[in-house]
Amino acid sequence: MRFKFLVSTVLAFGLASGAHAGLINGDFEDGLNGWETYDDVSENGGVAIIGDNTAYVTSTLFQASNTGTGVVNFEFDFFAGISDDVSSVNFSDVFGSSLYFTNDLATFDLFGGYDDVQWMFDVDAYSENVYEGTITDSAVGTGWRHFSFEFVSSYDYVVAVFDIFEINGNIDSTFQIDNVSLSAVIASVPEPSSLVLFLSLLGFAGLVRVRALNTK
Repeated sequence: MRFKFLVSTVLAFGLASGAHAGLINGDFEDGLNGWETYDDVSENGGVAIIGDNTAYVTSTLFQASNTGTGVVNFEFDFFAGISDDVSSVNFSDVFGSSLYFTNDLATFDLFGGYDDVQWMFDVDAYSENVYEGTITDSAVGTGWRHFSFEFVSSYDYVVAVFDIFEINGNIDSTFQIDNVSLSAVIASVPEPSSLVLFLSLLGFAGLVRVRALNTK
């Protein structure tokens, strides 16, 4: 019994920072593989493009990530090609980024099958409106911007969602997205001293096992 306890302790120490699955194909080098789409969404040159030629006013790109509960990081690069034709009779198209939360992917639905939702930011012809996270200039290139947000999730799955809303029907708008990352923040690799402690615990567990066998 004592041996089992020691082994459990060692395994808990060694596996405390076990990873969860993050997004796949976040750089779109494999087209839109792994992503779900509605309406006018395409890929070109390793970049996802959300357009406003939609049948239902909104085009959407999204993917779920099994982050598990705990600290999660969400970031991506984007280029907003929002139409500036916003005269008195034409309103601006709008792009939005949001996160949906669920514990059950089998019942997940953007139209109501989720546990919680958090709006990140939106962009129209006038400005960027940030509700969560931070937007800075991106290293991708001129006009590109970088969004990042670190938060604590209490759900097993987080769904990254990108929408463009066609409000201005006269001029087309597009929104380009690249380098999307949504994953649990994993504890750093143990320092040498911690590694020595781990190996010592493992060796001690083995020694206890050998002594137990010799006394039988």
